Amino acid sequence: MADKIKGIFVKDDALHIVCGSQVWSVKDNGKEPNQWPKVHFANVGTSEEFVDLFSGELLELVDGSAIYGDQRRAVKDAIMTTLTEGLMPAFEHLRNIRQSITIPVPELNRRQLVHIPLPTDEALRLALRVKPTADMPRPGKHATGPKKKRARKNSAKR
Repeated sequence: MADKIKGIFVKDDALHIVCGSQVWSVKDNGKEPNQWPKVHFANVGTSEEFVDLFSGELLELVDGSAIYGDQRRAVKDAIMTTLTEGLMPAFEHLRNIRQSITIPVPELNRRQLVHIPLPTDEALRLALRVKPTADMPRPGKHATGPKKKRARKNSAKR
């Protein structure tokens, strides 16, 4: 952590410190702050433009807005949550994919780099060429089983 501190934010009861191209995390363990354990949180720091934008400029814009008190804190927390749980992991994942083009990677690792979404029920039916029956749930409609339909028909006849 020898680089100049570019930003600090609190997330999940930990203090995250953005230093150059790295993010470090420290947690209060009841001792003096210089004895808190340091954890290397990410290799993505303010050297990346999107991190600099979110952890610096965007938070400054929130400070200059007409949002005050607890709402301002909630907006800043939401921005930092988006950065640490969404954008940083995605960036690291994409960086690994880019590196796999130039550096030979074992096939098992290469398969793990690309996430293939699981098919929906409708896509599975199309792939398996299964025709929907009356008791199968339809996309966009609530599933009602045959028993409920019969019960409604019987109550309507009475």
